Parts: sequence; C-alpha cells; structure tokens
Amino acid sequence: MSDRPEGPEGWDALGAEWRQDEPTSSFDDVDPVAVRARAARFARTVRWRNARELAAGAAVALGGVGIAWRASSSFGWFGGVALTAGALVVTATIALRGRNASPPPPDAPAHEVIAFERAELERQARLLERVWLWYLAPFAPSVVAIYAGSLRAAFARPDPTGGIVLAVVLFGVTAGVFVLVARWNARAARALRRRMKTLEDGST
Repeated sequence: MSDRPEGPEGWDALGAEWRQDEPTSSFDDVDPVAVRARAARFARTVRWRNARELAAGAAVALGGVGIAWRASSSFGWFGGVALTAGALVVTATIALRGRNASPPPPDAPAHEVIAFERAELERQARLLERVWLWYLAPFAPSVVAIYAGSLRAAFARPDPTGGIVLAVVLFGVTAGVFVLVARWNARAARALRRRMKTLEDGST
C-alpha cells in the first residue's frame, strides 16, 4: 500500500487459483481427498494474501502517523490521520472477514467438504466484489485531503500553474488506479463464481 492505494496485492491470484482447475468429473465421482487438497491450496493463497495485506496496512498506518506529525497545514494533518484510519479499516476487514474458516473434520463426507469449498468461494468472491466499499473508500478522504493541500500550496505561489497541473494530473492517475483495482477484483470474483457454478452443476 501507499498513500495512493494500489490493488490488493495477490488478490487476483484468488481467481487465478481456480481458473487453472477445469472440471473433470461428475459429482458422483468426487474424490474428497482431491477436493480437500484443492481447498487447502486456496486457503494458502488466502492466508498469504492476508499476511501481505496486514503487513502493508501496518506500514501505511505508520506512514499516515508520520505525515500527520510532520504536517505544516490542516490539510496535511487531516490527510495523515485519514490515511492511518483508512489503513486500520482495511486491515480490520481483512483480519475479520477475509480470513479462512475452519475446514470440516478429516472424516467429513464429500458433500460436506464441497459445501465448505463453495461457502469459502462465495465469501471471498463477495469480499472482492465489495472492494470499493471496504478497500478503496476508506482511503478516499486522505487522497482528497492530500491533493487539496497540494492545490492550496500551489495557489499560494506566485506562479501556481505548474503546481495545479501536477496536482490535477496526479489526482487523475490516483482515480484511474482506483478504477483498475475495482476491475481487477471484479474479474477475480467472477472467476470464483464460475468455479462455484461448476460445483453446483455437480463437477469438481
């Protein structure tokens, strides 16, 4: 993460994890061992993604504290505080809603293992589909404050043109990054939902 948030690191891998697995058998031929192995691979992907995001969130939160501490204007102070708050919201969401659920016991029948797999796919797909709400929106106040501060500083100069153009261009780039992040995660969510559909159709 940075003060201009990029995409959730490794999140598109959630969709890729399933795009490589094509259905090969009917529901009646399900091998519970194979299903468990596939679910375990997915759980590892989620676990590593969460670890990276939590580490990045901690770094961003500390960066926000530093920005607020060194700020020479109210815009800068608010931007730093908002950045820290946004990072805390994101990391809390990942820790509480993005973590893996406990798998079924080893002796669970195949249909319970598949039901667990489907539930995990649904939960992660829903999280990816709502990335605007919990990942991007929390950073919006800090982005607005930081660029507003840049514009204010530019207008205070004898020739503000260069500073204004730079702030507007950077704000546009940041907005574009937000859009790309949402699209990347929507694509990964669609891949997970396609996998869910194969499970509903009785394929593995």
